Amino acid sequence: MLDQLKSSAEVTEISVSGFDSDTLNDVVSESLCIPKRKTRALSEIILAKTEGVPIHIIEVSSVLLSFTSLSMCKTPQLSFLLLHFSSLHV
Repeated sequence: MLDQLKSSAEVTEISVSGFDSDTLNDVVSESLCIPKRKTRALSEIILAKTEGVPIHIIEVSSVLLSFTSLSMCKTPQLSFLLLHFSSLHV
C-alpha cells in the first residue's frame, strides 16, 4: 500500500526514534514544572506503558491529564497520581 502511494504522490518519510528514560523525564519535569528528581517515578511509569514511542507518550499524557486535575505547572496531587496511574490500562 505504501508503495502504491509512493508511486502516485510525493511522499516524505520521517523516522522517529523513541524517548529514553532521561529524555522523557526531562520532558515530564519541564511540562509539570517539577524538579526531575520528583518526576522520575511518573516518567518510569509512562515509559513502561509507552515503550518510549512518542505518539503513545502523547496519548498517555492526554489520558493522564483527563483523569486527574493535574495540569501543566500545577501538580499538588503528584503522589496520588503515581499511585493510581500505574494501575490504569492505557
